[in-house]
Amino acid sequence: MQFLKNKGNFFLLKTLKINQKQSFNFCYSAYIEKIDKIEIIKSDTTDINFNLSTEEFLYEHSQLTHPVLFLWRNDKTIVIGRHQNPWKECFLQNMERDNVNLARRKTGGGAVYQDLGNSCFSFLVPALGEQYPLDIAKQIDNIILLNALKKFNIEATFSGRNDILLDNRKISGSAYKMNLGDKQGKGKKALHHGTMLLNLQSADVPKYLNPNKAKLKSKGVTSVISRITNLIDVNPQINHESFSKALEKEFIDFYSLNKSKDLEVIHTTLDKSELEKNDKINTTFKAMVSWDWIHGQTPKFSNSIDKKFDWGLIDFSFDVEKSKIVDAQVFSDCLYAEYITIMNEVLQNNKEKYNYDAQGVHQFCEDVKIVVQNEKLYVDYTNDIQSWIVEAI
Repeated sequence: MQFLKNKGNFFLLKTLKINQKQSFNFCYSAYIEKIDKIEIIKSDTTDINFNLSTEEFLYEHSQLTHPVLFLWRNDKTIVIGRHQNPWKECFLQNMERDNVNLARRKTGGGAVYQDLGNSCFSFLVPALGEQYPLDIAKQIDNIILLNALKKFNIEATFSGRNDILLDNRKISGSAYKMNLGDKQGKGKKALHHGTMLLNLQSADVPKYLNPNKAKLKSKGVTSVISRITNLIDVNPQINHESFSKALEKEFIDFYSLNKSKDLEVIHTTLDKSELEKNDKINTTFKAMVSWDWIHGQTPKFSNSIDKKFDWGLIDFSFDVEKSKIVDAQVFSDCLYAEYITIMNEVLQNNKEKYNYDAQGVHQFCEDVKIVVQNEKLYVDYTNDIQSWIVEAI
Protein backbone atom coordinates (compact mmCIF):
# COMPACT_ATOMS: atom_id res chain seq x y z
CA MET A 1 0.00 0.00 0.00
CA GLN A 2 1.12 3.53 -0.85
CA PHE A 3 -0.04 6.82 0.58
CA LEU A 4 -0.23 10.27 -0.95
CA LYS A 5 -0.05 13.18 1.49
CA ASN A 6 -1.95 16.43 1.04
CA LYS A 7 -2.16 19.10 3.79
CA GLY A 8 -2.12 16.57 6.57
CA ASN A 9 -4.65 14.19 5.00
CA PHE A 10 -3.59 10.79 3.75
CA PHE A 11 -5.28 9.31 0.72
CA LEU A 12 -5.12 5.59 0.27
CA LEU A 13 -3.84 4.38 -3.07
CA LYS A 14 -5.10 0.86 -3.37
CA THR A 15 -4.76 -2.00 -5.78
CA LEU A 16 -7.65 -2.24 -8.21
CA LYS A 17 -8.75 -5.42 -9.91
CA ILE A 18 -9.59 -5.12 -13.57
CA ASN A 19 -11.87 -7.80 -15.05
CA GLN A 20 -11.06 -9.88 -11.95
CA LYS A 21 -8.00 -11.25 -13.75
CA GLN A 22 -5.28 -8.67 -13.68
CA SER A 23 -4.47 -5.96 -11.21
CA PHE A 24 -2.23 -2.95 -11.07
CA ASN A 25 -1.34 -0.17 -8.68
CA PHE A 26 -3.43 2.80 -9.68
CA CYS A 27 -2.22 6.26 -8.70
CA TYR A 28 -5.11 8.64 -8.20
CA SER A 29 -2.91 11.54 -9.25
CA ALA A 30 -3.00 10.32 -12.88
CA TYR A 31 -6.80 10.45 -12.77
CA ILE A 32 -6.86 13.81 -11.00
CA GLU A 33 -4.50 15.36 -13.54
CA LYS A 34 -7.14 14.87 -16.25
CA ILE A 35 -9.66 16.96 -14.28
CA ASP A 36 -9.46 20.71 -15.00
CA LYS A 37 -12.90 21.73 -13.69
CA ILE A 38 -15.29 20.73 -10.92
CA GLU A 39 -18.68 22.06 -9.86
CA ILE A 40 -20.40 22.39 -6.48
CA ILE A 41 -24.17 22.84 -6.49
CA LYS A 42 -26.26 23.57 -3.40
CA SER A 43 -30.03 23.30 -3.15
CA ASP A 44 -32.01 25.74 -1.04
CA THR A 45 -35.20 23.69 -1.17
CA THR A 46 -36.07 20.81 1.16
CA ASP A 47 -38.63 19.32 -1.23
CA ILE A 48 -37.46 15.74 -1.82
CA ASN A 49 -38.98 15.44 -5.28
CA PHE A 50 -37.52 18.72 -6.52
CA ASN A 51 -34.11 17.63 -5.22
CA LEU A 52 -34.35 14.18 -6.81
CA SER A 53 -35.57 15.82 -10.04
CA THR A 54 -32.59 18.18 -10.01
CA GLU A 55 -30.24 15.26 -9.47
CA GLU A 56 -31.91 13.39 -12.33
CA PHE A 57 -31.52 16.42 -14.58
CA LEU A 58 -27.83 16.76 -13.72
CA TYR A 59 -27.23 13.08 -14.42
CA GLU A 60 -29.44 12.47 -17.45
CA HIS A 61 -29.82 15.77 -19.25
CA SER A 62 -26.87 18.06 -18.51
CA GLN A 63 -23.55 17.90 -20.33
CA LEU A 64 -21.59 16.06 -17.65
CA THR A 65 -18.01 16.87 -18.60
CA HIS A 66 -16.54 17.24 -15.10
CA PRO A 67 -17.11 16.01 -11.53
CA VAL A 68 -20.10 17.57 -9.75
CA LEU A 69 -20.92 17.61 -6.04
CA PHE A 70 -24.61 18.28 -5.32
CA LEU A 71 -25.50 19.11 -1.70
CA TRP A 72 -29.09 19.01 -0.43
CA ARG A 73 -31.40 17.89 2.37
CA ASN A 74 -35.08 17.08 2.73
CA ASP A 75 -37.99 17.62 5.07
CA LYS A 76 -39.55 14.56 6.75
CA THR A 77 -39.54 11.84 4.10
CA ILE A 78 -39.31 8.11 3.55
CA VAL A 79 -37.34 7.40 0.38
CA ILE A 80 -37.69 3.90 -1.01
CA GLY A 81 -35.46 2.19 -3.55
CA ARG A 82 -36.48 1.74 -7.17
CA HIS A 83 -37.81 -1.80 -6.73
CA GLN A 84 -39.18 -1.65 -3.20
CA ASN A 85 -42.73 -2.12 -1.93
CA PRO A 86 -43.96 0.88 0.11
CA TRP A 87 -46.61 -1.22 1.87
CA LYS A 88 -43.91 -3.52 3.21
CA GLU A 89 -41.26 -0.88 3.90
CA CYS A 90 -43.39 1.86 5.52
CA PHE A 91 -46.21 2.50 7.92
CA LEU A 92 -48.19 4.51 5.40
CA GLN A 93 -51.03 5.48 7.71
CA ASN A 94 -48.60 7.00 10.23
CA MET A 95 -46.89 8.90 7.43
CA GLU A 96 -50.16 10.30 6.13
CA ARG A 97 -51.23 11.29 9.64
CA ASP A 98 -47.95 13.15 10.31
CA ASN A 99 -47.50 14.65 6.82
CA VAL A 100 -44.38 12.62 6.08
CA ASN A 101 -43.53 12.51 2.37
CA LEU A 102 -43.09 9.27 0.43
CA ALA A 103 -40.68 9.29 -2.51
CA ARG A 104 -39.18 6.64 -4.78
CA ARG A 105 -35.67 7.19 -6.11
CA LYS A 106 -34.36 5.75 -9.37
CA THR A 107 -31.44 3.96 -7.77
CA GLY A 108 -31.63 0.70 -5.86
CA GLY A 109 -30.99 0.03 -2.19
CA GLY A 110 -33.20 0.15 0.87
CA ALA A 111 -35.73 2.52 2.39
CA VAL A 112 -34.43 5.40 4.50
CA TYR A 113 -36.02 8.04 6.68
CA GLN A 114 -34.82 11.61 6.21
CA ASP A 115 -35.45 14.92 7.91
CA LEU A 116 -33.58 18.21 8.23
CA GLY A 117 -31.01 16.54 10.49
CA ASN A 118 -29.91 14.43 7.56
CA SER A 119 -27.49 15.78 4.91
CA CYS A 120 -27.63 14.44 1.35
CA PHE A 121 -24.76 14.36 -1.11
CA SER A 122 -24.54 13.38 -4.78
CA PHE A 123 -21.31 12.83 -6.68
CA LEU A 124 -21.73 12.84 -10.47
CA VAL A 125 -18.72 11.99 -12.63
CA PRO A 126 -18.04 11.36 -16.33
CA ALA A 127 -15.77 8.55 -17.52
CA LEU A 128 -12.27 9.69 -18.44
CA GLY A 129 -11.19 6.79 -20.63
CA GLU A 130 -11.02 3.00 -20.31
CA GLN A 131 -7.90 3.17 -18.13
CA TYR A 132 -9.94 4.98 -15.48
CA PRO A 133 -12.88 2.70 -14.59
CA LEU A 134 -15.93 4.36 -12.98
CA ASP A 135 -15.34 2.32 -9.84
CA ILE A 136 -12.38 4.64 -9.21
CA ALA A 137 -14.81 7.52 -8.76
CA LYS A 138 -16.72 5.70 -6.02
CA GLN A 139 -13.48 5.10 -4.12
CA ILE A 140 -12.55 8.76 -4.49
CA ASP A 141 -15.97 9.81 -3.19
CA ASN A 142 -15.51 7.66 -0.09
CA ILE A 143 -12.07 9.12 0.55
CA ILE A 144 -13.53 12.64 0.31
CA LEU A 145 -16.38 11.74 2.70
CA LEU A 146 -14.09 10.14 5.29
CA ASN A 147 -11.68 13.08 5.19
CA ALA A 148 -14.54 15.57 5.59
CA LEU A 149 -15.54 13.71 8.77
CA LYS A 150 -11.96 13.91 10.03
CA LYS A 151 -12.39 17.69 10.16
CA PHE A 152 -14.69 17.00 13.11
CA ASN A 153 -12.31 14.44 14.67
CA ILE A 154 -14.60 11.64 13.52
CA GLU A 155 -12.67 8.54 12.45
CA ALA A 156 -15.22 6.59 10.40
CA THR A 157 -14.75 3.55 8.16
CA PHE A 158 -16.31 2.38 4.94
CA SER A 159 -18.09 -0.98 5.30
CA GLY A 160 -19.81 -3.47 3.03
CA ARG A 161 -21.47 -2.39 -0.17
CA ASN A 162 -22.54 1.10 0.77
CA ASP A 163 -22.27 1.98 4.48
CA ILE A 164 -20.04 4.27 6.49
CA LEU A 165 -19.74 3.20 10.12
CA LEU A 166 -18.61 4.77 13.36
CA ASP A 167 -17.98 2.28 16.18
CA ASN A 168 -19.99 -0.33 14.23
CA ARG A 169 -22.99 1.95 13.93
CA LYS A 170 -24.22 3.31 10.64
CA ILE A 171 -23.83 7.03 9.97
CA SER A 172 -24.16 6.98 6.18
CA GLY A 173 -25.67 4.86 3.43
CA SER A 174 -25.25 5.18 -0.34
CA ALA A 175 -26.68 3.98 -3.63
CA TYR A 176 -25.11 3.93 -7.07
CA LYS A 177 -26.18 4.29 -10.67
CA MET A 178 -24.05 3.80 -13.77
CA ASN A 179 -24.60 4.63 -17.45
CA LEU A 180 -22.26 2.69 -19.71
CA GLY A 181 -22.87 5.02 -22.68
CA ASP A 182 -22.91 3.91 -26.31
CA LYS A 183 -20.83 1.14 -27.92
CA GLN A 184 -17.84 3.46 -28.02
CA GLY A 185 -18.30 4.39 -24.36
CA LYS A 186 -19.43 7.93 -25.17
CA GLY A 187 -21.67 9.30 -22.45
CA LYS A 188 -20.37 6.89 -19.83
CA LYS A 189 -20.94 8.31 -16.35
CA ALA A 190 -21.80 7.44 -12.76
CA LEU A 191 -23.92 8.73 -9.91
CA HIS A 192 -23.14 8.05 -6.25
CA HIS A 193 -25.57 9.53 -3.75
CA GLY A 194 -26.12 9.05 -0.06
CA THR A 195 -26.98 10.52 3.30
CA MET A 196 -25.07 11.51 6.42
CA LEU A 197 -26.79 11.25 9.81
CA LEU A 198 -26.07 14.46 11.66
CA ASN A 199 -29.04 15.11 13.93
CA LEU A 200 -31.81 12.85 12.69
CA GLN A 201 -34.91 12.63 14.91
CA SER A 202 -34.25 8.95 15.43
CA ALA A 203 -37.31 8.46 17.63
CA ASP A 204 -39.41 9.04 14.51
CA VAL A 205 -37.79 6.23 12.52
CA PRO A 206 -39.80 3.29 13.96
CA LYS A 207 -43.03 5.28 13.50
CA TYR A 208 -42.64 5.31 9.75
CA LEU A 209 -40.07 2.69 8.71
CA ASN A 210 -40.89 -1.01 8.85
CA PRO A 211 -37.56 -2.87 8.55
CA ASN A 212 -37.29 -6.42 7.31
CA LYS A 213 -36.79 -8.51 10.44
CA ALA A 214 -34.60 -11.11 8.69
CA LYS A 215 -32.33 -8.37 7.33
CA LEU A 216 -31.91 -6.84 10.77
CA LYS A 217 -31.21 -10.27 12.26
CA SER A 218 -28.51 -10.91 9.65
CA LYS A 219 -26.83 -7.69 10.80
CA GLY A 220 -26.99 -8.77 14.46
CA VAL A 221 -29.33 -5.99 15.60
CA THR A 222 -32.93 -5.85 16.77
CA SER A 223 -34.08 -2.49 15.40
CA VAL A 224 -33.25 0.32 13.01
CA ILE A 225 -32.40 2.57 15.96
CA SER A 226 -29.79 0.15 17.28
CA ARG A 227 -27.97 0.32 13.95
CA ILE A 228 -27.56 4.08 13.62
CA THR A 229 -25.99 6.98 15.49
CA ASN A 230 -26.12 10.75 15.10
CA LEU A 231 -22.83 12.55 14.58
CA ILE A 232 -23.95 15.49 16.72
CA ASP A 233 -23.63 13.12 19.69
CA VAL A 234 -19.95 12.74 18.79
CA ASN A 235 -19.23 16.37 17.92
CA PRO A 236 -21.84 19.06 18.74
CA GLN A 237 -20.24 21.38 16.16
CA ILE A 238 -21.44 19.34 13.20
CA ASN A 239 -24.57 20.39 11.33
CA HIS A 240 -25.72 20.56 7.71
CA GLU A 241 -23.89 23.83 7.02
CA SER A 242 -20.59 22.86 8.67
CA PHE A 243 -20.59 19.36 7.14
CA SER A 244 -21.39 20.73 3.68
CA LYS A 245 -18.56 23.24 4.02
CA ALA A 246 -16.10 20.50 5.04
CA LEU A 247 -17.25 18.27 2.17
CA GLU A 248 -16.86 21.12 -0.30
CA LYS A 249 -13.32 21.78 0.90
CA GLU A 250 -12.28 18.12 0.65
CA PHE A 251 -13.85 17.88 -2.81
CA ILE A 252 -11.80 20.87 -3.99
CA ASP A 253 -8.64 19.77 -2.18
CA PHE A 254 -8.73 16.29 -3.65
CA TYR A 255 -9.10 17.42 -7.24
CA SER A 256 -6.42 20.08 -6.67
CA LEU A 257 -3.76 17.48 -5.79
CA ASN A 258 -0.48 17.81 -7.71
CA LYS A 259 -2.06 20.04 -10.36
CA SER A 260 0.18 21.44 -13.08
CA LYS A 261 -2.46 24.12 -13.70
CA ASP A 262 -5.19 25.80 -11.67
CA LEU A 263 -8.44 23.93 -11.08
CA GLU A 264 -11.59 25.78 -12.11
CA VAL A 265 -14.26 25.58 -9.40
CA ILE A 266 -17.85 26.54 -10.21
CA HIS A 267 -20.24 27.35 -7.34
CA THR A 268 -24.00 27.33 -7.92
CA THR A 269 -26.95 27.69 -5.55
CA LEU A 270 -30.41 26.62 -6.71
CA ASP A 271 -33.74 27.52 -5.15
CA LYS A 272 -37.20 26.24 -5.94
CA SER A 273 -38.17 29.20 -8.13
CA GLU A 274 -35.18 28.54 -10.38
CA LEU A 275 -35.96 24.84 -10.59
CA GLU A 276 -39.53 25.52 -11.67
CA LYS A 277 -38.24 27.44 -14.68
CA ASN A 278 -36.46 24.36 -16.02
CA ASP A 279 -38.83 22.34 -18.23
CA LYS A 280 -36.87 19.11 -17.91
CA ILE A 281 -36.78 19.33 -14.11
CA ASN A 282 -40.50 20.09 -14.03
CA THR A 283 -41.27 17.13 -16.28
CA THR A 284 -39.20 14.84 -14.06
CA PHE A 285 -40.79 16.33 -10.94
CA LYS A 286 -44.31 15.66 -12.21
CA ALA A 287 -43.37 12.07 -13.00
CA MET A 288 -41.74 11.55 -9.58
CA VAL A 289 -44.77 12.78 -7.62
CA SER A 290 -47.19 10.70 -9.69
CA TRP A 291 -49.05 7.76 -8.21
CA ASP A 292 -47.79 5.59 -11.09
CA TRP A 293 -44.16 6.15 -10.10
CA ILE A 294 -44.39 6.11 -6.30
CA HIS A 295 -46.90 3.26 -6.01
CA GLY A 296 -47.32 1.79 -9.50
CA GLN A 297 -43.69 0.65 -9.71
CA THR A 298 -44.23 -1.74 -6.80
CA PRO A 299 -43.37 -5.38 -7.66
CA LYS A 300 -46.17 -7.96 -7.56
CA PHE A 301 -46.96 -9.14 -4.04
CA SER A 302 -49.65 -10.81 -1.95
CA ASN A 303 -51.00 -9.81 1.43
CA SER A 304 -53.53 -11.25 3.84
CA ILE A 305 -55.16 -9.37 6.69
CA ASP A 306 -57.78 -10.49 9.19
CA LYS A 307 -59.82 -9.06 12.01
CA LYS A 308 -62.37 -10.38 14.51
CA PHE A 309 -65.48 -8.20 14.60
CA ASP A 310 -68.44 -8.70 16.90
CA TRP A 311 -70.31 -10.14 13.94
CA GLY A 312 -67.58 -12.46 12.68
CA LEU A 313 -63.97 -13.06 11.62
CA ILE A 314 -63.04 -11.45 8.28
CA ASP A 315 -59.96 -12.47 6.26
CA PHE A 316 -59.01 -10.58 3.07
CA SER A 317 -56.39 -12.01 0.71
CA PHE A 318 -55.04 -9.59 -1.90
CA ASP A 319 -52.87 -10.11 -4.98
CA VAL A 320 -51.38 -6.76 -5.96
CA GLU A 321 -49.49 -5.85 -9.12
CA LYS A 322 -48.31 -2.33 -9.94
CA SER A 323 -50.34 -1.30 -6.90
CA LYS A 324 -53.58 -2.52 -8.45
CA ILE A 325 -55.65 -5.25 -6.77
CA VAL A 326 -55.56 -7.88 -9.53
CA ASP A 327 -57.24 -10.56 -7.45
CA ALA A 328 -58.79 -10.79 -3.99
CA GLN A 329 -60.96 -13.07 -1.91
CA VAL A 330 -62.85 -12.70 1.36
CA PHE A 331 -63.08 -15.53 3.88
CA SER A 332 -65.31 -15.34 6.95
CA ASP A 333 -67.29 -17.24 9.57
CA CYS A 334 -69.96 -14.51 9.46
CA LEU A 335 -73.47 -15.94 9.76
CA TYR A 336 -74.66 -13.74 6.91
CA ALA A 337 -73.08 -15.75 4.06
CA GLU A 338 -74.93 -13.68 1.45
CA TYR A 339 -73.03 -10.58 2.50
CA ILE A 340 -69.63 -12.28 2.10
CA THR A 341 -70.71 -13.59 -1.30
CA ILE A 342 -71.63 -10.07 -2.40
CA MET A 343 -68.19 -8.74 -1.44
CA ASN A 344 -66.44 -11.54 -3.35
CA GLU A 345 -68.59 -10.90 -6.42
CA VAL A 346 -67.76 -7.19 -6.35
CA LEU A 347 -64.06 -8.02 -6.16
CA GLN A 348 -64.16 -10.62 -8.92
CA ASN A 349 -66.23 -8.42 -11.24
CA ASN A 350 -63.91 -5.44 -10.84
CA LYS A 351 -60.41 -6.89 -11.10
CA GLU A 352 -57.71 -4.22 -11.53
CA LYS A 353 -60.24 -1.46 -10.86
CA TYR A 354 -59.13 -0.78 -7.30
CA ASN A 355 -55.83 0.69 -6.21
CA TYR A 356 -54.25 -0.89 -3.16
CA ASP A 357 -54.59 2.24 -1.06
CA ALA A 358 -57.15 4.16 1.00
CA GLN A 359 -58.85 5.54 -2.09
CA GLY A 360 -59.12 2.10 -3.67
CA VAL A 361 -60.55 0.59 -0.49
CA HIS A 362 -63.07 3.43 -0.29
CA GLN A 363 -64.11 2.81 -3.90
CA PHE A 364 -64.53 -0.94 -3.28
CA CYS A 365 -66.66 -0.34 -0.17
CA GLU A 366 -68.81 2.21 -2.00
CA ASP A 367 -69.44 -0.38 -4.73
CA VAL A 368 -70.45 -2.93 -2.08
CA LYS A 369 -72.79 -0.42 -0.41
CA ILE A 370 -74.55 0.21 -3.73
CA VAL A 371 -75.42 -3.50 -3.85
CA VAL A 372 -76.46 -3.76 -0.17
CA GLN A 373 -77.98 -0.28 0.19
CA ASN A 374 -81.37 -1.67 1.24
CA GLU A 375 -79.86 -3.64 4.12
CA LYS A 376 -78.60 -1.23 6.81
CA LEU A 377 -76.80 -3.99 8.71
CA TYR A 378 -74.63 -4.79 5.69
CA VAL A 379 -73.92 -1.08 5.13
CA ASP A 380 -72.72 -0.84 8.74
CA TYR A 381 -70.53 -3.92 8.31
CA THR A 382 -69.02 -2.39 5.17
CA ASN A 383 -68.20 0.82 7.03
CA ASP A 384 -66.47 -1.27 9.72
CA ILE A 385 -64.47 -3.09 7.06
CA GLN A 386 -63.44 0.12 5.29
CA SER A 387 -62.08 1.70 8.49
CA TRP A 388 -60.15 -1.45 9.33
CA ILE A 389 -58.60 -2.13 5.90
CA VAL A 390 -57.48 1.48 5.43
CA GLU A 391 -55.62 1.25 8.73
CA ALA A 392 -54.33 -2.29 8.15
CA ILE A 393 -52.69 -1.68 4.77
